[in-house]
Amino acid sequence: MKKFSAFTFTFTFIFIITFFALSANAKDGYSIKVHINGVRDSMIFLANHFGDKQYIQDSCRADAQGRAKFEGKTTLRAGMYLVVLPSKKYFEVMVDKQQFFSVEADTTLEPSHVKFKDTQDNSDFYGWLNYLSAKRKEVEVLQAKLNALPEAERKDSKIKKDIEKADDEIEKYQDDYIARNPAGMLSMIFKATREVDVPDAPLLPNGQKDSTFQFYYYKNHYFDNVNFGDARLLRTPLFHQKLDYYIHKLTVQMPDSINLEADKLVKLAEKDTEVFKYTVWYITHTYETSNIMGLDAVFVHMVKSYYTKDKAYWLSEADLFKIQDRAKQLDPILVGKKVRNIVLNDTSEHAHSLYEVNTPYTILFFWDPDCGHCKKAIPKLVEFYSQWQSKGVEVFAVCTEVEVEKWKKFIKDNNLPWINVADPKLHDNFRYDFDLSTTPQIFVLDKDKVIRAKKLDVEQIGDFITHDKEKKMN
Repeated sequence: MKKFSAFTFTFTFIFIITFFALSANAKDGYSIKVHINGVRDSMIFLANHFGDKQYIQDSCRADAQGRAKFEGKTTLRAGMYLVVLPSKKYFEVMVDKQQFFSVEADTTLEPSHVKFKDTQDNSDFYGWLNYLSAKRKEVEVLQAKLNALPEAERKDSKIKKDIEKADDEIEKYQDDYIARNPAGMLSMIFKATREVDVPDAPLLPNGQKDSTFQFYYYKNHYFDNVNFGDARLLRTPLFHQKLDYYIHKLTVQMPDSINLEADKLVKLAEKDTEVFKYTVWYITHTYETSNIMGLDAVFVHMVKSYYTKDKAYWLSEADLFKIQDRAKQLDPILVGKKVRNIVLNDTSEHAHSLYEVNTPYTILFFWDPDCGHCKKAIPKLVEFYSQWQSKGVEVFAVCTEVEVEKWKKFIKDNNLPWINVADPKLHDNFRYDFDLSTTPQIFVLDKDKVIRAKKLDVEQIGDFITHDKEKKMN
């Protein structure tokens, strides 16, 4: 029995609205008759999977006998759909070429109680669910018997062989079905859910097993059974799950590694425009919104590579410009980039150049005297500075406030001991160039004014510099 927690109506990055607008396909329409025993005079919903979310596609009211009909003039996009009851419990149905069919169920939603007419796909799907349920019960009984045996007897036990036989029978069921229905949706799902069969690791010249072989074999073959040319996968939970696992679990979370894998995935996705769009969007969105320092470089890479007028076909010119402008803004301040120089005056109208700060590390600190978070961070930064100034660290503090007297008063009242500059006449565009949507903002720069870290808390600066020094020495 499954629970449907909530419907999601919005999708960031101007995505889902344009997706359905561009994907509309006016052919023969659809008609799905539903009879739910135990439901009376209630609204029920037809929703579809998309990525890792579900969206309402249609709704209708069940009558006193629990009968209802979802229908429309536009053919539904092929995929897995959900019939959602008033209790928010749901059962799934396949929608592919057969879009005029009926289904009967009850509020238990047990697969054995769900019956279909005029849709072989769904009859096959629920036949599989019932078969799998019976096999799982069989294996659970065998597993309990196996666990009751002394550990020494388990390895060669007939019970263990019976469990393996049951697993083989499940796989044979799938193989036979795929052979009979190579293009069917259920076949696609069977293939996509198959685990990689990883061989034993070979021996290295020193006689030891290659400890990395199995990981890289698994990674290199992870998508062998996933058809990137089949857009039906998008409307199942499978494609998003596979994509997400590969990116987060099988890929080192460093920009160069992620960019390399992202390009491979996008190349695979070029087989289908919908799959291409989702793959590009998913990776871009994931790393635009990542809180991990430095991974905004992946967002910039994706925009530069794929958000062009000819490739990002789903975006308007205005939206494309916004995304490109965002990447253009972030590109110069990525970790590893040399920041542009800042030359501003201190409280005595003496000019100070960021590039003239001659220390192994410079803390470029953007702040505002009216900012509550700044007021909490600055005393900590003063303490940090008292400990680290002698170790080759300088603070170049740029105030974003335009009221000079307020800025001067704050410096005096709080005895700020470092280089303090401001731009009250707004001559410098640093607010845009350094993406200062919020304050405080901290950039840790090396002697060449290359960004080593950014968006750290004050408490993290010392540990980072210590670690960075150690890394440079190794």
